[in-house]
Amino acid sequence: MSEKIVSEQEQKLRIKELKRNAKEKKAEFEIKELEQKEQQLNIKLQKQSEKKAIEALNEEGRFGTKGEPRKSLSTFFRNQNKLDISIISILDRKVAILIRICTTIISALIVFHDYVDSNVDNGHLISIVLIVGLMITLVLSILATKPFVSKMKKIRTEQVHPVYPNIEENIFMGTQVQCTLEEYERAMHKLVKSQDLQLGNQIRASYIISQNNAFKSKLVDWAFNIFLCSFLAVGLIYIVTKFS
Repeated sequence: MSEKIVSEQEQKLRIKELKRNAKEKKAEFEIKELEQKEQQLNIKLQKQSEKKAIEALNEEGRFGTKGEPRKSLSTFFRNQNKLDISIISILDRKVAILIRICTTIISALIVFHDYVDSNVDNGHLISIVLIVGLMITLVLSILATKPFVSKMKKIRTEQVHPVYPNIEENIFMGTQVQCTLEEYERAMHKLVKSQDLQLGNQIRASYIISQNNAFKSKLVDWAFNIFLCSFLAVGLIYIVTKFS
C-alpha cells in the first residue's frame, strides 16, 4: 500500500512539472488535461488514505487505540477497582459484626440455659429458636468471609474461558489458567505489546470479581434476614406466651 502511495506521489510531482512546462509554453489545452489528471490523482490518494486508516482501525482490536488510553478510561478502571475492593471491605465489616454478636449470644444461651429455662416462660423454646437461627446466621457469615477461590475458578472456567481460551487473555489478578513458566512468559510478552489484551484482561477480571461480590452479598443478605427473623420469632413467642 505504501509503495503505491509513493509512486502516485511521484506521478503527482511529475504532473506539476509538466504543468509548469506547459505554462511556460502557453499550451492551455495541455494545462487543462494535466489539471484533470492531478485532480483524479488527488481523489485516488485520498481514498487510499481513508482505506488505510480503516484497515489500521480494524487491526487495533476490540479495546485498542493508536495512542495511550484516554485519561477518562484510566480513571474509570481505577474507580472500578476501588469499588470492587470497597464492596469486599464493607461486606467483611458487616459480617464481622454478625459473627461477634452471634458467638456472644450463643455462648450466653449455652451457659445460662438452665436459668432462662426456669425463669422465662417458654425459655426452652426461646433458647432453641435463638440458637438454631444464630447458628445458621453464623455459618452464612463465615461462608461470606471465606475466600471463594473455587467460585471464581468456576466462573472463569464456565463463562470466561470458553470465550477467551488463550493464556494471554486470562492472566490478570490470578485468573490465569495453569501453565508453565515458558508459556507464562510468552503470554506476558504478547500482553505487554497489545493494549487490547491489557484492557480485555482487566475487564474480564473485573467481571469475575463482581460476580464473586454478588454471591457474597447474597450470603450476607440471607445471614441478616435469618438473624432478624430469629429475634422476631423469639419476640412473638414471648408475647403470645405472656399475654395468652
